[in-house]
Amino acid sequence: MAKQYFDVADIMKESPETMLYLIVGQGGVGKTYSAKFRCVDRFLRFKKKFSCIRNVTPEISASALSSTFSDVEEDKRLEWDLYDPEHKYYCFHILPKGAYFWLVGEDINGKLVWLEQFGRIVAISKAEAFKGGAYNDADTILYDEFISESKPHPRTKSGLSKIIGTVARKTNPDVKVICCGNPDYAIELNPLIEDLHIDYAHLQDNTAYYFDRKADDGQILARNVCFFKVANYK
Repeated sequence: MAKQYFDVADIMKESPETMLYLIVGQGGVGKTYSAKFRCVDRFLRFKKKFSCIRNVTPEISASALSSTFSDVEEDKRLEWDLYDPEHKYYCFHILPKGAYFWLVGEDINGKLVWLEQFGRIVAISKAEAFKGGAYNDADTILYDEFISESKPHPRTKSGLSKIIGTVARKTNPDVKVICCGNPDYAIELNPLIEDLHIDYAHLQDNTAYYFDRKADDGQILARNVCFFKVANYK
């Protein structure tokens, strides 16, 4: 039986050497959900955190992000017992506060306890402020709606490059960057797509395309970028 939803983990298994995954398709097929699941799952199992990227500052406000993980929190595959083996909390939430997503425990009386920071939140428009920090405990960067109904942000390419450079230092070379987007605007005008000369309209559905990119020293990074056009999963 064919899978009903897309899962970014399947693509990562096929190309574990790839760093940047550009996943494009209509909403509701599992792009962002599977990426968010990865973030929570890796935190519970390996204590690995993540960075959440959106385009502009209003998109990273607490009100805009308040329900970001509400769907994933109830996923039965998540092993919350790894974090709370003594079952101190009735359930868990992942909520934004300040520049971070926090893991929040809810006790049997409904009291919320803010336990620890789970992921850094940053806007592409403010990427310069992100640069220079220490993020050795993060191994995933999730850039949601990198393609949307509005025009691409002029700092899409440079901002993402700065954020990747900050997180993927020599001490953390295995970081995975997952960019999810809907083909609503003129997709070929997005700087990340334009840079790879992708002809979206002529790509086959549910097929991975790999691209080589050069490192700063000129060395070819084989299959360093994966582009996947998601469709017909439902």
